[in-house]
Amino acid sequence: MKKGVLIVLLVSILFFTSGCVGDLFASEGEISAGRGVMIEFTSVPDSLYPEYGFVVEGKVTNFVQSEVSGVVCITDSIGNIHGGIQDIECQPIYLPSAYHLSDEALEPEEEVFAFGPYSYRTVDEDFSSTTNVAIKFNYEVETTASTIVCIPSPLAETSGLPCKISETLRGVKQPEMPLEVVEIEKEILPAGEGAVKVVLRIYVKKEEDGSLISLDELNSAVPRKDDAVDFAIWLDKQAMTCKNLNKGKLTFGSKEERVVLCTQDVAMVPGQDFLESHVQIKMHYGFQKTINQNIELKKEVI
Repeated sequence: MKKGVLIVLLVSILFFTSGCVGDLFASEGEISAGRGVMIEFTSVPDSLYPEYGFVVEGKVTNFVQSEVSGVVCITDSIGNIHGGIQDIECQPIYLPSAYHLSDEALEPEEEVFAFGPYSYRTVDEDFSSTTNVAIKFNYEVETTASTIVCIPSPLAETSGLPCKISETLRGVKQPEMPLEVVEIEKEILPAGEGAVKVVLRIYVKKEEDGSLISLDELNSAVPRKDDAVDFAIWLDKQAMTCKNLNKGKLTFGSKEERVVLCTQDVAMVPGQDFLESHVQIKMHYGFQKTINQNIELKKEVI
């Protein structure tokens, strides 16, 4: 199972002609960045004449300590009668984990790809239009978020303890991925006979532009949208019981944030005022990021 990843997709369009440079004007194009994933056109023409060839090149960069596995695809919006990118074309992408240099630094891994060459053609003398070139990257994400939950004994004097009966936990340790655990609300309730019930409300937020897609269709040029995310949580390696899940899946629908309510009974050791328990949350899903750039297709110069 490939692990998700903080990735960078860098796309450029290069142009060439047969012995002639032509009247082309380059721009940096659209940039979309966030949550460790960046897609960027680095050399995109503002305009292009018929029969001028171009190649689409790009680079995927992995900045995190997990593998990147997915598919990069290209398409354009103009009809095939004008040439260009005739069908959606895709290439597989695989990157190993970034190399750990220190606690604060990683050496990223990169993979370069290229599509083309392509060219557009004139079908009538009044031809003048605009095409939209789109790059889509489908990839698999499997993340682990973790934190420590302090559980006070129901018999202890809480005023002198390092934790409270109820509190909000932020700064959960996790890689930068499209879905993030933004906070956890903790509440400790008595459960009888020296036990307590740990109640956690986990807030999961979609932090990156893009679409949740089916894990079964990551290699498809047009994957099915699937907003159901595999979700599991453990307290000291014991699976917690959760609401708001459907067969272990957290469904987002049109919402950007969801809350999962989970509980677990914990037996306290006699004479121990508190426990520090480890919470581990795993999510597994497919994600698609898209970038677009318009190119003006000019009339042929006579």
